[in-house]
Amino acid sequence: MISHINMSVTEERDDWNVYEYLKVKMEVLVAQVETPLETQPNSVPALKIRVESAREAWGEFVQQYINLRNATGDKRVAEQVRGQEDHAQHADFQRRYYKALALADNALINDEQRWQDEKNSENACREALAQH
Repeated sequence: MISHINMSVTEERDDWNVYEYLKVKMEVLVAQVETPLETQPNSVPALKIRVESAREAWGEFVQQYINLRNATGDKRVAEQVRGQEDHAQHADFQRRYYKALALADNALINDEQRWQDEKNSENACREALAQH
């Protein structure tokens, strides 16, 4: 990892812009995961794609957050306060992200179980018919 101890104002602003862009991207992706969970039925293939996209983007978002925190540091009291606020916002967003993914994973597991139950039921009917 490259150290940015003497980061210029322009570099810091660019890093913040990238972070804000990734934050908006994550907001959209999390909303795309949350929204279908609120309405039934879920399109399982679409939900799987949304979950995977959110997971990939989350890794990028977290890495940018870590890079930004490491690069800017907390040199002055004002920056320490901003850093604490940023950390609190990040933690809130992280909880929302993990909750949405947990709900999505549960929906996908339930769908898989429902499919397996239907398959087992069909097989049992076939076996019963074959015996008569």
